[in-house]
Amino acid sequence: MVDLAALRSAVPGVLEKAAGDWQAIGDRFGSQVTAFRSDVVQPLFGEGAWIGQAADAANASLEGLSGELAVTHEYTATMTSLLRDAVSGIRDAQALLHAAENIAAANRLVIGPDGSVSEAPMPPLAPGASSGGPVLTQAPSPAASEVSDLVGRALSLANEVDARVTAGLQQIQRFASRTAGAQQHAAARRPECLTTRRCHPRAPAQPR
Repeated sequence: MVDLAALRSAVPGVLEKAAGDWQAIGDRFGSQVTAFRSDVVQPLFGEGAWIGQAADAANASLEGLSGELAVTHEYTATMTSLLRDAVSGIRDAQALLHAAENIAAANRLVIGPDGSVSEAPMPPLAPGASSGGPVLTQAPSPAASEVSDLVGRALSLANEVDARVTAGLQQIQRFASRTAGAQQHAAARRPECLTTRRCHPRAPAQPR
């Protein structure tokens, strides 16, 4: 859960740089996927240039590698999107909080660590001075209500973004796990695996 301290200390610029780095990596992977298919796979297997059992095995292996590159490209694109979503949300939440703090400062209000809003304490009276009578309890001022509303909206937005990005990261992890399992299954079905069982390493020989 995001509290005021975490929201104040967040540095969206760091996430923005990370998003740019992820995009650069993704762009390179995208180029590699295209080049791999056009420069490697197509010349070997296009128009029947290479056929037979060995060709089938090689094609399956190269297609698996091409699929891994494509999945990694999609992964980087998703990470870039999630990070930019976090940057946008944090900045919007911090803007709301900054507006609340400005109004609070102009109206002698204090925002507590839990987001509560109260009047700043009166300065101490000079020795012998009279307070002028009993202090009356007053209803919250319009400014206090506005500050409280802005703080609540800032925290709500920050937590909404945090939950959304967390869910996105968890979805990526589940997708990566499923993809890895599918690739292992596909590798086990390659022709050379079925005929020679060379896909699985042998157990090391026991010393005599």
